[in-house]
Amino acid sequence: MLRVDSLSSHYGRIQALHGVDLEVREGELVALVGGNGAGKTTLLRGISGLHPASGGTIRFEGRDITRLAAPRRVRMGIAQVPEGRQMFGPLAVEDNLRLGAYARRDRAAVAAGIERMYDTFPILREKRRQPAGTLSGGQQQMLAIARALMSKPRLLLLDEPSMGLAPVLVTEIFNIIKELKAGGTTILLVEQNAYAALGIADRGYVLETGRIALTGNGADLLADDQVRQAYLGI
Repeated sequence: MLRVDSLSSHYGRIQALHGVDLEVREGELVALVGGNGAGKTTLLRGISGLHPASGGTIRFEGRDITRLAAPRRVRMGIAQVPEGRQMFGPLAVEDNLRLGAYARRDRAAVAAGIERMYDTFPILREKRRQPAGTLSGGQQQMLAIARALMSKPRLLLLDEPSMGLAPVLVTEIFNIIKELKAGGTTILLVEQNAYAALGIADRGYVLETGRIALTGNGADLLADDQVRQAYLGI
């Protein structure tokens, strides 16, 4: 579904990605792990069109999207849940969900989609009239995921969904991710919590200073001594 070849990216003169190769097959949950400053978020922003590529190619379902604007990528079926959730805080929960469907014109289907999000995340139904900024961190993360799902993505990009959450909420968020995968959503998951991410991933990539250092299935990477020492503290 997604193929990244020799992708490079810069912030001014600073090179953040150095020839990254990555692929995500339909129906997979692929984890991308690495330390702070490794380039994980830059890679996701490159795939979603929020940060330009300096070189290389990004293909989605066989089509070169390297130079496409972000809104066109959304319409093709790519949605990103950003790091830090980035709610429209003053707007109601339901308005945030509607904004997730901004590229859709099928109003009846959008309304049905909101109901599905409320069934999936019951707390959002309860809070639907409240400003999104009043939600707890875990509730905001659920809203961020639901907002992205409102665009009916074929590929969901998740950037640090466990950031800043209490352990019990981290478990809940990862259970939601597993349910989405079981329902057929293809997911590229960026996470500093390597143990949790690789534990649910079909395959994983380890990114170090803008380069892919290791790749393999999730279980093999969890058992790798280099990964265990660098990211699991074992």
